[in-house]
Amino acid sequence: MGTMIQRFAPSFPPGNQGNNDVLVLTQPDLILSLHKEYVQAGADIITTNTFNANAISQQDYGMQEQVYRMNYQAARLARQSGALLVA
Repeated sequence: MGTMIQRFAPSFPPGNQGNNDVLVLTQPDLILSLHKEYVQAGADIITTNTFNANAISQQDYGMQEQVYRMNYQAARLARQSGALLVA
């Protein structure tokens, strides 16, 4: 997922450069479109964009209080894209 994100050179909130996990909150449409690309390419499994969505990693960005929201939103987006498989 990280390589796909870097392809689009997203704009990060101030102080969050390289924090791909925050994008589920700030640019959910980008993350959803990447999930959809995987589905359209034939992926059977979609993973969440949560590699560093934990309190220790997010402390570097002052975002540790948002970890629950990040994980919840990431799961929601992955599930939403997976719905295309059964639709």
